[in-house]
Amino acid sequence: MKNLEEWKFGGNKKESDELFALVLSGKKTATCCLFGYGIENDTVSILTNFDKSEKLKIKITKQYICKFCDVTKEHARKEGEGDLSIEYWQTVHKKYFTKELKKLGKTFTENIELCCEEFIVLEKIKTK
Repeated sequence: MKNLEEWKFGGNKKESDELFALVLSGKKTATCCLFGYGIENDTVSILTNFDKSEKLKIKITKQYICKFCDVTKEHARKEGEGDLSIEYWQTVHKKYFTKELKKLGKTFTENIELCCEEFIVLEKIKTK
């Protein structure tokens, strides 16, 4: 088997581990990123918790581009966070994308393009 890209959610241990646990529980089946940073449909990769002590093999099953302001209630629910509402999703993601865009010297607007992705867990990988 070829080496698969390993990645994690979030920018810190708490965030990363919480989001990983949502995937592990089956509650989180979608994510999004700034347009230009997504991966192709059918891509298989390794999702890890913060310290890489837990790993899941996942597969992207659907991917589409949309503006922040056009993210649907359905997508927000599939992201599995908070109360699953679009309002919660918007609040959390506006804060996250504002921070990420600032690192790139850019400003957040409701019209930023996102790459929205849905995925399935293929298997839990045993770690040492």
